[in-house]
Amino acid sequence: MNKRNRILVSVLLIIGLLATLAGCSNNGNGQDVETTPPAQSEPAPATPSSDEAEGSTELHKVYTLVDQALSGVYSPVLEDRSKVEKALPNGKKENIVIGFSQATQSNPWFVSVSDAMKAASEKYGYDIKIYVADFDAVKASNDIESMITLGCDIIIVDPIEIAASETDVRRAVDAGIPVIGIGVGFTDPDIPIVTTILSNSYENGWSCGSYSSSHFEKGPLNAAVIIGAWGSSTSESRINGMIGGLIYERAKMYGLNLSREDAILKGLDLMTDLRDKGNSGWDEIELKFVSSGQGSWNDEGGMTAAEDILTANPNLDLILSENDFMGIGASRVANQMNVDVKIACAADGSREGMEYVKNGDMLCVGYNNGTMCGTYVIELIHKIFGEGYDANNLPLISAFDPVCINKDNVDQYYDANEPFAKASTYEFKTIDERNAQK
Repeated sequence: MNKRNRILVSVLLIIGLLATLAGCSNNGNGQDVETTPPAQSEPAPATPSSDEAEGSTELHKVYTLVDQALSGVYSPVLEDRSKVEKALPNGKKENIVIGFSQATQSNPWFVSVSDAMKAASEKYGYDIKIYVADFDAVKASNDIESMITLGCDIIIVDPIEIAASETDVRRAVDAGIPVIGIGVGFTDPDIPIVTTILSNSYENGWSCGSYSSSHFEKGPLNAAVIIGAWGSSTSESRINGMIGGLIYERAKMYGLNLSREDAILKGLDLMTDLRDKGNSGWDEIELKFVSSGQGSWNDEGGMTAAEDILTANPNLDLILSENDFMGIGASRVANQMNVDVKIACAADGSREGMEYVKNGDMLCVGYNNGTMCGTYVIELIHKIFGEGYDANNLPLISAFDPVCINKDNVDQYYDANEPFAKASTYEFKTIDERNAQK
């Protein structure tokens, strides 16, 4: 494989999740689901397309794309990262100091991440220093410089701007400090990050978009999007996934021979036109995206965006919301305006969001457990420093399995005493272990 193709295959995040995972976590046999979330591990590599399965060496076009709106789509075969210097320790070490650069604490999800990190650090006797950048990339870089000066044993970074964060990571590793990412994935295969721990943005979106399609028959479907902010990789990937899952299912409804890969490409085209031109559509499946709004990831922003969208489009059928905080705001406005519109959300599985699902005010929410994210990054640190675990060849992204929480499975994830969906268990897998799953 030449260098260009090697970089493309490593960088690109393309489809790698089993079809059952895209099916909103139903067990497929009509039986009741268990009362606790299933254990999670690294998703299996991609199932090849029909062309690849027949021996073709030519990659589908989707495999050659580098786009920030495809975060969470995995390569079928991952290239070895063991030769990337990551400043990992040579042996065990006690009483370590952890530095954490967090993007914000502006909503409960981010708070749950840092709270979980503090609890897990206390369990192991680690000292964690948390710096909050308030979405200021310059402040985040300055904070990481402070961690380097302090002599932290390891740094956790929650990227605000990928380019700036890549520079920060390299600076820390050059100083002999390993770095683990959370929340937003890096794409450069040579970035010296140990791994990045996150929920699967694209696939969570896909599963929820696919599920929402089942609530509509053939005929014109007018939809709109509420996104935290255009330009955010996580945000665009969630929305892009929702659109891809929606059109994939509608294409089957209309008898079109559309592969999953082609649906990803078509969804990306529709999302790009919606973002850049204000609307988009696909006549063959009678789908139109008539508007979008930016809701800043909170309920007030969702209310403002929904009011503008529904005032201009009172006959809207569907709102695809990036997260359930904005979806809740949209639902409140729809009720106030007496508009019967369905709402699907790609994240975050909040308690209130799940209550809206239980009550029928929203179709679904994606699984995105902040406690799980915060806990498992410290667990990985303990495996490295406390147990001598070899983390040198972990994948660039270690993502949790996608789940669409809907009326059929919400009781499996809902706990009135927890702010978000119940945490599951997770197992880290090296690149060799993941490739062996193929």
